[in-house]
Amino acid sequence: MIGSKTNPLVHFMSKWVMYVNEAGLHDHWYKQAIPNFSMCVKLPSKVTVSTSFSINNSWAMFVILLTGLGAGFIIFLTEHIHAHIRHHGE
Repeated sequence: MIGSKTNPLVHFMSKWVMYVNEAGLHDHWYKQAIPNFSMCVKLPSKVTVSTSFSINNSWAMFVILLTGLGAGFIIFLTEHIHAHIRHHGE
């Protein structure tokens, strides 16, 4: 957005953009700049993957999961040790 709704440039620019779209210039410029731009507009609704899912393909996901679980467990133990020391230290 160029500015607030009260800015006169916003009204002028929105009219200009509307005229460009109605005239078809937007699509024409895309066709000249990117010859196969319509392929991006009409993406397939279903994507198929030819590789099979295995642990070898997703080891990083498990590393991140185990790292998070380990960090959570260490924090859990630290909180309980701290609470135990605080409770018995008084």
